Amino acid sequence: MIVTCKVCNTRYRLDPERIKDKQAKVRCSNCGEVFTVNKPPEGEVKEQLLTDIFHDEALEEEEEIVGGMEKKGLRASGRGRPWLRWSMVGIAIVVVVCVIYLYRGFFNTESVQPEKTAPPQTASKEDPGIKKITIADAEGNFKVNKEAGEIFVIRGAAQNKNNQPFSFIRLRGLLHNANAQKVKEEEVFAGNIFTDEELSALPMSKIRECSQNKYGKDNSNYNVPPGKAIPFIIVFTQIPDNLAEFTVRVVGGQTEPSALQ
Repeated sequence: MIVTCKVCNTRYRLDPERIKDKQAKVRCSNCGEVFTVNKPPEGEVKEQLLTDIFHDEALEEEEEIVGGMEKKGLRASGRGRPWLRWSMVGIAIVVVVCVIYLYRGFFNTESVQPEKTAPPQTASKEDPGIKKITIADAEGNFKVNKEAGEIFVIRGAAQNKNNQPFSFIRLRGLLHNANAQKVKEEEVFAGNIFTDEELSALPMSKIRECSQNKYGKDNSNYNVPPGKAIPFIIVFTQIPDNLAEFTVRVVGGQTEPSALQ
């Protein structure tokens, strides 16, 4: 005989012989509902069992009879309609995966973050006084540093030919090959100088650190009076073999505001 759970409508086959009295309580293995099943009259049993063979082959005895009677489960096997249930589950999974793929921005905040771009750089205004800082007496020669080995040193002076004091003169030294191509460059502030002994003994990290003091040694690169020249030194390491010449350019500095009043 076929019994149907009144809660989830799951259908099961139940052997009427297992119902000892006129009725029995069975438990649905799908939702756990306990419901009462009446034992059919003897004549209807044979006819219903024959109908079950043709129409409900997917059902098997697995449901539990409760209430002091024999316990044997009643659940749907995998041979009949349950394939439809699993097909629907498979379709639902595919749909969920597609939705996640199409709208993954909602699940991954990084994918919706706008691309970060660097803000446009504002070109610093060049002080026109730079054009009146001239380089004098520049010369270059090789020396040896105990840490870096052979170094190339450019010495010279930066002269203020403005009518006002000028500060923080910054210089760029460039090394060129025989084809006048730049092969190396260094930037320093004027006023930072070293003796030959210091060039030989000091670590290159210390020499570079001192060279970046924009005030210069003893504030010599601050408020440079008109007409005054202050010395500079530019030190290069790892000298290229094809070094042919060098140049020095003034690339920074400022006119003192108080001098313009």
